[in-house]
Amino acid sequence: HEIFPYADLIVPESEFNLYSKYKMNIVKIPDNILGLGSVRNWCLDHYKEKIIIMCDDDIKGLMFIAKITHKFIKDPVTIYQILVNDALMASDIGLGVFGYNQTADVRKYDFTTPFLLKGWVGGVIGVIGRDLRFIENNKCKVDVDFCLQNLLSKRIVWINNRYSFVQIRDRNKGGNSLFRNSILIKKEIDFLSRKWGKYFICKETKTNMTTRINLKR
Repeated sequence: HEIFPYADLIVPESEFNLYSKYKMNIVKIPDNILGLGSVRNWCLDHYKEKIIIMCDDDIKGLMFIAKITHKFIKDPVTIYQILVNDALMASDIGLGVFGYNQTADVRKYDFTTPFLLKGWVGGVIGVIGRDLRFIENNKCKVDVDFCLQNLLSKRIVWINNRYSFVQIRDRNKGGNSLFRNSILIKKEIDFLSRKWGKYFICKETKTNMTTRINLKR
């Protein structure tokens, strides 16, 4: 509510009162809409605008990483303008999805690639048009699949590599945390591996899990 005060807050009907303290426009979603893919598709059906941007509820700010030292941005007006700029650029070249760097680490930033044309985006994901849908049989790993669908049909995913939204992942209560567990995630990873084969790469280390799209562009 501090980073995106202009946004609609999507909440289950049964949890509406829990969110009434926030000074945002609160939109109820039926309780039987379960899982991230179903929620994203509900938003695509509910809103009539050509471009909609869906943001996770655990975002703390925006990091600019295209300099030697990073810059942390929390001003909602600045963030809004960056979102609009990328929405217009992606729309003008006829794309279906856009987003931002998944890693807010200046040490890993490549100054030769301020923008990427392949990969996957999540956390903040912009959808242009209604040509494609999110898969609903998965509860969590749906953004990777959506980006792969776009790469297959439109050839490009627009990623502003200079910015990364900072998230405190997997700590909030409610939402997808009701479903997320190691067994479900492994099942969904296996599904994506079977569906996309060599183009989907997922590696698990002792501390985290990394997901990438293996595709030349």
